[in-house]
Amino acid sequence: MSEKPISPLRARMLEDMTVGNFVPATQREYIRAVKKLAAFLKRSPDTATADD
Repeated sequence: MSEKPISPLRARMLEDMTVGNFVPATQREYIRAVKKLAAFLKRSPDTATADD
């Protein structure tokens, strides 16, 4: 089973949420929200601007 490599943005989010003691359910919801943002922007969320 080959897994997709994790993006630097996602790795940073997971690290920050772990340090912040976020429960797994909250982490899943935050990741889901960022995925939805990426779909809306049609690009990576780390390229988002204040105008977006």
